[in-house]
Amino acid sequence: IITGELAERARLINELIRPDALISIHINAAPWPKGERRKLVDSDHAHVLIFGCMSAWELAQSRQQGELIRKMINGSGDIEVLLGKSLGHALAKGTGLVASKYSGDNAVLLDRQHPYLWARNLMLLRLAECPVVMLEPYIANSVTSYPRIQEALRARNFHEPLPENDILLEYTSAVVAGILDAYSSQ
Repeated sequence: IITGELAERARLINELIRPDALISIHINAAPWPKGERRKLVDSDHAHVLIFGCMSAWELAQSRQQGELIRKMINGSGDIEVLLGKSLGHALAKGTGLVASKYSGDNAVLLDRQHPYLWARNLMLLRLAECPVVMLEPYIANSVTSYPRIQEALRARNFHEPLPENDILLEYTSAVVAGILDAYSSQ
């Protein structure tokens, strides 16, 4: 189901919307602590993902080879790095969150000077024919972010004044700052 949904999103992006670039906005989540389902985790961080980090097995797949070649030819990489660095910096500054850390071989940190920017071979990053940057700040089930998310949603749902530290406005402001920074440097 998820694979089909992502493929359909990519089709809509490629055939109907056809943006110059795509910023995929998410709030991350963490696994529940072992044996303590539904207990909030004591972790909160942010990262920005762009296309890359293909395994030998993935590179052996003709379909993924074609998607890699298309990304290389259309110049997505340079724009993804530009946007990714600016958005990572803006998320760090705007949210105060630390950079995520990956272990394993399915992600690569592109530049130690930009600890928020990682490359991964995720389906949406690969299938969208335009430059794509995926944002994943906050941990939805964390001790710090969960109450802020609930407060922001409740205020909107009941038409109440927005909280002073509204997490959704904080996120939005960081995204706007990152985009403005990326394109003002051009």
